[in-house]
Amino acid sequence: MHKYNYSGHKPYNVNQYKKLNFVEKYMKETSMEEINSYNQSLGLIVKWMHLAIETRKKDILHRLSLSRHKR
Repeated sequence: MHKYNYSGHKPYNVNQYKKLNFVEKYMKETSMEEINSYNQSLGLIVKWMHLAIETRKKDILHRLSLSRHKR
């Protein structure tokens, strides 16, 4: 994540649906043991983020299947 430039104009358009995958990809680079050894509170936040992303993806898949079923 340290390579990511958060400020300034982006040369590409980041769509809303790509943000979950983007965050998840960078979160997988570090292990939970490494984060917890650095800071216990940060470990809890990262664990919550993993659960939130997983739940959101399940919700997206559920709504997609419902819309396909209605068609």
